[in-house]
Amino acid sequence: MIGFNGLFERCERFVGCAYLTLRAAFARSRGAGMFVALSVVVSAAVPTQAQPSASSPTLTPPSLLFRNPDVLAPTLSPDGTHMAVLARRGDKRDRLNIAVINLDTNRSSFVTPFDDSDVVEVHWVNNSRLIFTTGNLLDAAGNTVPWRQGGMFAIDRDGSNARRLVSPLGTGDAIVLRPRYSIFMQSINDGSDDVVVAANDSNFDALDVYRLNTRSARKTLLSAGSPGDTQRWTLDRSGAPRAAVSQTRSRVASYWRSTDSSRWQKMFEGEFTEQGSAVAAVDYDGSLIVSTYQGARALPTAAGGVFANSVAPGNPALRDTAGLARADPQTGQLREWIFAHGRVDHGEVIFDPLKKKLVGVRYIDERIQTHWLDDDWRSIQRAIDQALPGQTNLITPPQQNKRMLVVSTSAKNPGSVYDFDFPTRKLKFLFDFKAGMSSQSFFDVRYVKFLARDRLPLAALIAQPNAGAAPRPAPTVVLVPGGPWMQSPCACWTPDVQYFAQRGFAVIVPVFRGQLGLGHRHWVASAKQWGLAMQDDIADAVEYAVKQGIADPNRVAIMGASYGGYAALQGAAKTPSLYKAAVAIVAPTDLQLFQSITWADYSDSTFQRFLSPILIGDESKDSEQLRVTSPINNAAQVTASVLLAYGGEDRRVPQQHGVRMRDALERAGKSVEWIYKVDEGHGFANLENRVELFTRAEALIRSAFATR
Repeated sequence: MIGFNGLFERCERFVGCAYLTLRAAFARSRGAGMFVALSVVVSAAVPTQAQPSASSPTLTPPSLLFRNPDVLAPTLSPDGTHMAVLARRGDKRDRLNIAVINLDTNRSSFVTPFDDSDVVEVHWVNNSRLIFTTGNLLDAAGNTVPWRQGGMFAIDRDGSNARRLVSPLGTGDAIVLRPRYSIFMQSINDGSDDVVVAANDSNFDALDVYRLNTRSARKTLLSAGSPGDTQRWTLDRSGAPRAAVSQTRSRVASYWRSTDSSRWQKMFEGEFTEQGSAVAAVDYDGSLIVSTYQGARALPTAAGGVFANSVAPGNPALRDTAGLARADPQTGQLREWIFAHGRVDHGEVIFDPLKKKLVGVRYIDERIQTHWLDDDWRSIQRAIDQALPGQTNLITPPQQNKRMLVVSTSAKNPGSVYDFDFPTRKLKFLFDFKAGMSSQSFFDVRYVKFLARDRLPLAALIAQPNAGAAPRPAPTVVLVPGGPWMQSPCACWTPDVQYFAQRGFAVIVPVFRGQLGLGHRHWVASAKQWGLAMQDDIADAVEYAVKQGIADPNRVAIMGASYGGYAALQGAAKTPSLYKAAVAIVAPTDLQLFQSITWADYSDSTFQRFLSPILIGDESKDSEQLRVTSPINNAAQVTASVLLAYGGEDRRVPQQHGVRMRDALERAGKSVEWIYKVDEGHGFANLENRVELFTRAEALIRSAFATR
C-alpha cells in the first residue's frame, strides 16, 4: 500500500530487537473436496508439543529460552522432495546455517559453515540450488533489512558450487555506510539457475530489477526505462517488473504497465503520508491486485472475497484501512473488492501455482490469519485447524501435489512443523522450532483493547501469571516493541514475554500509535510524537492494566530495545512515579544527535533527509521539541533504577547514545548499570550475552521493587 506501510519495505527503518517473525516457507496439497477426514500421524522419534495442563508452568532456563531456534523457516524444493531449513549448528556462537533434508529418505546435512553470522533468509532457485542471505538473527537492523548487513550467496543443495553474489557489508577495514546491495525478489522456475533481484547498482537511493544468474553472478537489467527513483517493484508471475513505487524527497508515486513495451502509467502521486493506491501483485491472468484506501463501496465483491467498511476520519470517500481490489491491467480501473477488513490492513497475497490464480490473503488481527478466496483451500484450512486445535496453522500452496508443510504456532508454542502427505491425507510431525520446550511451560497471551486519553483506539498484549480464579495485581514489566513503524505485535510466542511471565511478573506489550497494520489514522497519529502521545499510549496501557487488577501500580518496570529502549528511558523521565526500573537496550537517547549523525547506517539516507523530519522532528524547526523529548536531557528527572546495554558494532544507534546517557545519569547522582559488548550490533546476537542481559535486568527489577 502507499503510505509508510508499503513504501518502506526496504527503507532503513528504525527497529527494535524483537524475536524473529516466523518466516516459514510452506507447501500445499491439492484437489477439490478431498478432505473427508484428516488423520494425524506423529513421528515416533520426536514428541509433539504437549497440551496445556492446569499446573503452573515450570521455569525454562534462559540458556534454552533465548538460544536461537533449533530449526526455522522450512521451505520445500519445487518438486517437494527436499526441504531446506535454517538450523542451529549447536556450536558456541549459536548460529543458524542451512540444512537440507531429503524428505523421502530422512537424510540431512548442513550445507553452509558460518560461525560469525546467521543465514537469515533462504529460497530455492530450482530443485538443486539455493540462494540465501546472511546477517544476525537477533540484530534488529540486520534482521529487518538483511541485505544491508550480510551478503547474498548461492549454493547447491549438496553443499557444492558455492558462489558469493553480493559481499557482506563492511568487509575489510572500511565501514560502508551506503553499500551496494541486492534483494531477492522471485525465483523464475524456468529450469535455469536464475532468479530476479532488485539492486541499487546504478543509484544508491533507488532500485532496479535484474535477472541474476546464481552461478556466474551476472546480472541482466529488466527495468530499463523505469519511472526513476524507484523504491519498490512488483513482478508478474513470470518475474517481469509490472509496477513500481518511486519517491522524490517525501513525495511518492505509483506506476504500472501491462507489457514490457507498454508506457508506464501513473496510478497515484502525493505525500507519503497520504492514502493512495499501488499495485501489490499481478495475477496469472495479468489483472492487477491493487492495495488501496479508496472507499468506493459501489464496487462488487469478488467470489469468496470480503468487504467491511472502514471510513477515514474526515473523508468518507477514503478507507482508514488498506484493502485489496482487482484492477484492469490496461486502464488501472478498479473492478471488484478482494479483501477489505474493517479494523486492520491487508497483508500478503497467496497464489496457487497449480491452479494459477489468487487464492488467499494473510492479515494480522490479534493473531496471524488467512482469508481464503478458494473453496478448496478454505476446506483444507478448516480440516487442519480441526486436527491441530488452538493453534495458528499456516499453509501456502506449493508447486506440486505430493506434500505440503504446515507451520503451527501459538502464544505458548514457538512453532511446530508438520508434513502433510497428499496421497494419504495425513499429517506427520516433523520437528519443533525449539526442541525441549513444552507448551505447559508457557503462559497464554491476551489481546485487549482500550482507548487512549485522546480517544484513539489502542491495544495491548498481556500475559498474566496469576490469572486464576482469584487474580491479584502482580509486579509488572512493560516490554515496549521497537520500530516504532513496524507491524503491530500479535498474540504470538516471544521469549522475553515468557521469561518474565514464568518468573511471576505480569507482562504488558503496548500496541501504541505508529505501529503498522492498524489503519492509516493509527500510524499517522505518531508523526512527531516520540516522547509525547506515543509515550502517553504506553502509560495508558499501564493504567488499563492497573484498573483491571492485573498490574501492581507500585511495582512497574519498563524495558525495550531500540525505539523501545528510548521509550523506557523517556518514560522513566516523563512519568517518574510510574516506573521503578527502566532497562534500555541499544536505545537512542539524543534525538538531535539521531537526526544529525553522519556515521550511522541510515546517515544521508532518504529516511534521514526527508522522512525523519516529518515523522520525528525537523533538526532546526523542531529543535526545542527534540531537546525536551531526548532522555539525555532529562536524566535529573529519573528516579528509577536504570540498566543500559549497547553493542560496539551497532551502526543503527552508535554507542555514543549510551555513553552520554550513562554520564548524564551519573552527573545527576543516579545509579546506573552498564552492559557493553564490543562484538554486538543493534541487538545482542550471542547467546551468552542475551542470557546475561535478561538475568541482570530481572535482578535490577526485583531489587527496585524490593526497595521502593
